[in-house]
Amino acid sequence: MYAKCGLMDMAREVFDGMRERSIVSWNSMIMGYGMNGDGEKAVEMVLDLEKHGDVEPNGATLVCVLSACVNAEMVLEGWWVYDRLTRIYNVEPKLEHHGCLVNLLALAGLTRDSEELKGKETRSVIWTISQPDIGEILAKRLMRLQPSEVGPYVLLSYVHAIDGKWEEVEKVRGMMDDAKLCRIRKGNSNSSCITKIVYSMLCEIGFELKISTQTIAI
Repeated sequence: MYAKCGLMDMAREVFDGMRERSIVSWNSMIMGYGMNGDGEKAVEMVLDLEKHGDVEPNGATLVCVLSACVNAEMVLEGWWVYDRLTRIYNVEPKLEHHGCLVNLLALAGLTRDSEELKGKETRSVIWTISQPDIGEILAKRLMRLQPSEVGPYVLLSYVHAIDGKWEEVEKVRGMMDDAKLCRIRKGNSNSSCITKIVYSMLCEIGFELKISTQTIAI
């Protein structure tokens, strides 16, 4: 009720006072932040759900956070959440998720890919790291749109790392060094959210590298 009225501080106060929080409670907060134009807080709620929640995100969670990212024009964040929830938590992408993805791709100027996605059958599209092409295209597009931001470069490294393309990871690292993008700029309006996401991707890159090294050693 508070969220629908735009009173997110009061909604958060009620949420924080709950002894037990169901996935409906988490989704309501994510949706509330999205409805009120705070995409960053919506994504951070997903991060909090992973870290502190006693439940796992579901299909409704994905719809809520993707909608929030589309409304706030947070393309990288939306892609990351989609990948994470479908790949790690096995959320099955459905028609409503694809609608959000079409809008998300369009924000990055990838209208052709949006139309291709729109034309697919619901169960035939699994837009995750298991099919990294769209993630790579999106990362490169964001690099052109945001050449001074580190996020798109880390996203591209992340895509290559999960796909086992370590030579490509090194190339991206070289590009970051050449562009002197060693740190996340504090001036970014979504710096807190982006920082958490980038660190998450970097941790997973390190994890994949460790697995790859162990496999080679065996």
